Amino acid sequence: MHGALLNGIKKMVNPMSIMSVSALNARFALGDALQFRHGPGGLIFAHIDNGFATARVCLQGAQLLDWQPAGEKPVIWRSNAARYETGVAIRGGVPVCWPWFGAHPHRCDAPAHGIARTALWQVIHSEALVDGRTRINFELPCPRDNPFWPEGAQLQLSLTVGRTLEMALVTENNGPQAITITQALHSYFVIGDIRQTRVLGLENGEYIDKLDDGRCKQQSGAILFDQEIDRIYHSPGTPCTIDDPGLHRQIHIRAVNSGSTVVWNPWRQKSAAMGDMDDDAYLGMLCVETANVAHNEIVINVGQSHRQWSKLAVR
Repeated sequence: MHGALLNGIKKMVNPMSIMSVSALNARFALGDALQFRHGPGGLIFAHIDNGFATARVCLQGAQLLDWQPAGEKPVIWRSNAARYETGVAIRGGVPVCWPWFGAHPHRCDAPAHGIARTALWQVIHSEALVDGRTRINFELPCPRDNPFWPEGAQLQLSLTVGRTLEMALVTENNGPQAITITQALHSYFVIGDIRQTRVLGLENGEYIDKLDDGRCKQQSGAILFDQEIDRIYHSPGTPCTIDDPGLHRQIHIRAVNSGSTVVWNPWRQKSAAMGDMDDDAYLGMLCVETANVAHNEIVINVGQSHRQWSKLAVR
C-alpha cells in the first residue's frame, strides 16, 4: 500500500537534484499559503501560512522548525543559538533521525542520529487540501557510495499543516535483502517551565534509562522533571500528553507504527555545556519523540515499506 503511494508521488518529482528558490516556487508554491525563500546561512526554507497555522521547514533535513496554530503560542521549540550551516544539525524543530537513532550500533565514525537530518531533501509534491490545510512532501535522494545508506531504501516525509500537524515518515525497501532501521521524529516542544510540566499517558510503562547505563525501569505516575531525563519508553501506539500549566495548554501526541517514545530534557549543566543552546534554554523546552528505537527496531522485507505517522494537537 505504501509502495503504491510512493510510486504515485514520484511521478511528480523534478529530475533536477537541486532546485533553486525560483524553480521551487514555480513548481510547488501555493500562493501565499506556501512560498520558498532563502534564510539564515543561505539555506532554503518553505514558509507556510494558510490561515489555520504558520510553519517553516528547512530543506536541509526536511526539518520542521516552526509550527504555530492561529491564536496559539508557538508549539515547536527552536534554540536561539541554533547554527544554520550546510551539513550542520539545527538545534530544535523536528529533526528526522534515520536510519539509526543515537549512535550507530557498529561504527564510531558514523554521525549521531543518522544521515537524514543534515542532508538536502527534495520537494516532490505540494497540495492545498480541500479543508484548507497545506501538505508538502519530501524525498531524500539516495546518495552514491554512502556506506551508511541501507541498500535499496527510499525515504519520504509528508507534512500536513493546519490546526493540527501531521507527519508521516515512509521507508520503502527496493533492495536485494531485508533492511533494519531505527528512527525518530525528534520533536522539540515549547513549554512554559519544565519544573511545572508533566507528561501523561506513559504511567506504569517500562523505559530504558539512558542516564543509568541503559537499565530497564518502571514508570510510576506522570513523568515529572527536576533533573536531566533521557528515557526510551516502550509505548506501541500509546498516545501521550504534555500538560503545561505555564502556558495553560496541553499538547496531545498520537502515533501509529511508533513503538517507542523518547523523553528528553538536558537540564542545567548539559544545556550550559552545549554550544547551540543558551544556558537556561532547558527551562522552556521538552523533547517527546515518536520513534522506533532500542528493542523496537524495524525490519523491512524486500518490496515492503514502513510508515510511521504522528499527529500533534493543542488544546
